[in-house]
Amino acid sequence: MEADSLTRPGTSHHASEVARFALTMTGSDIELEVLLFDLERCPGEFSLLNSDEIERARGFARESDRIHFVARRSLLRSLLSERSGLAPDMIELDAPDRRKPSLPAGNELRFNASRSDRWFAVVLCESTIEPGIDIEVLRELPDADSISRRILSVEEVRTLGDDFIHDSGSLLRIWTRKEAVLKSLGTGLTIDPSDVTVPIEPRLLDGSMASVRHGDSVNHVTLVEPDPLPDGIRISVGVADRLIDPIRP
Repeated sequence: MEADSLTRPGTSHHASEVARFALTMTGSDIELEVLLFDLERCPGEFSLLNSDEIERARGFARESDRIHFVARRSLLRSLLSERSGLAPDMIELDAPDRRKPSLPAGNELRFNASRSDRWFAVVLCESTIEPGIDIEVLRELPDADSISRRILSVEEVRTLGDDFIHDSGSLLRIWTRKEAVLKSLGTGLTIDPSDVTVPIEPRLLDGSMASVRHGDSVNHVTLVEPDPLPDGIRISVGVADRLIDPIRP
């Protein structure tokens, strides 16, 4: 997959848009679009929220959390309405049973979104493929050692040295890729992250793949990462051929 940066701060009618990237699937005409937003620059519109979202917004203890929630929900609903032609009130952003959100049947627009602190990332495509996205603000992880032992696969542990396990930056790189993969499959963390093996290199090669153990089968997901990004954040995008059933306890 090739990524072309279309970074145009200030040219979108979404004042909060910081960058956008066009991603082309290698060997096909499938294109994805990744958009990055700064929620601090998005005023948010209560009029675009449904009744459940308004109630959730009012329940936040911290004002900054409420502002960010309203901003990302109204921004995403507005964006999906523009791209799909659907009225905003026809777009449901919370899927039943915590499944992957989607537009009503018959609409080919696929989407996924992720947020970390003030940053909000969205991936869009018009295809039957399933995209998933994760964004993380880079930071020190005081419990990096215990996190590593919970999320790394057997193959990753075999490949990586002890120094890696204590490196927050490297661990966040791996985690961002794993979450993007699981979101593309529609399972979220019902699949243990240690059942996901991702490339460990700092920069992904064209056509990089992740493998996911799911019961008796192994699923493969393509990974891509837009570049360049603002300092201090990582974004990974997973692209699956289809959704799979979550593993329920």
